[in-house]
Amino acid sequence: MIRWLISYLITFFKGIWQFIKRFFTSWKGIVSFIISFSLYVGWAIAFVVIGIIFGNAWLYSTGTTVVLFWAGPLPMWLLIVSTALVLQRYVFRDKKSMGWKDIKAYWKDEIRKEKEKSRLAREKRKIKRELRAKIKQEKKLKKLIAKYNKQKGKEYIVYGLE
Repeated sequence: MIRWLISYLITFFKGIWQFIKRFFTSWKGIVSFIISFSLYVGWAIAFVVIGIIFGNAWLYSTGTTVVLFWAGPLPMWLLIVSTALVLQRYVFRDKKSMGWKDIKAYWKDEIRKEKEKSRLAREKRKIKRELRAKIKQEKKLKKLIAKYNKQKGKEYIVYGLE
């Protein structure tokens, strides 16, 4: 469960990063990203800067609280990117922006890759587990043979274990 969650978060952030990089292919994308970022977090950063400059603790603490609240992995970046996509696509009418079909295809491909990666990791763990069990069984067999040889005073050779 933990591995899946970590894998999901890594995939999510890689996807968000890919979307953010796509904004910087045109000036309309850059403007829409700046507007979207300013809408959600820019005013809080301005509060922090003004609070530091003028020594106003209320502005500083309010800005810091908002920035820390939005700094979580899901809410801020998901809202910023989705709002920027809407601005770029429908307000600025930029044809270079990703459409909903492109986004859906991208996420399906990423999920397919992650499932394949997790399937390969599961198979690898299974092979390692079977190998450890085989080694453990061979050690037990060696101990049993050594114990038997000690009791009888004879030496038996078991091929494949030496």
